[in-house]
Amino acid sequence: MAGTPATDSTWERLTAAQLATVATVDEERLALERSRLPAATAQRLDGPIYSVRSRFLFWERLVTLMENDWAPDGRYVVDEYINDLESRDRIDDVLESRPVLATGLLTELLAHLDRRFLVRTVPDDGAALRPYTKALREGAQLSERWYRRPDTIPWL
Repeated sequence: MAGTPATDSTWERLTAAQLATVATVDEERLALERSRLPAATAQRLDGPIYSVRSRFLFWERLVTLMENDWAPDGRYVVDEYINDLESRDRIDDVLESRPVLATGLLTELLAHLDRRFLVRTVPDDGAALRPYTKALREGAQLSERWYRRPDTIPWL
């Protein structure tokens, strides 16, 4: 997808109420991330690494890489792929817990990105990720995305 990322253009159109809710979620996330760091490092962290917006951007980046056959080198680290799936799952958590975000633009953006993901993946019952994901090996119930693999697996 060329041009402005869909996440960026969507963020520009969010309502004041949606932006305020995102800010609240991000403040909660920032507090969590800071709590996991040494005090001196935590003080320097001025925003969450895993903000709501960054999670959408991670998901969009993954989908775009898949669409471009993992350009430029055709590779993608499995740990990063797993991180992107986890970030996508956390988007669901945020939308479920914050109804003001679960309607409208963010839901449309997510549906758009998810459709693009489905086009570039195939069902595999989690086989491609099972060697790398303890939850799959232990039979945990994860979102449907964990049971699909990219049509071209970039970490083999």
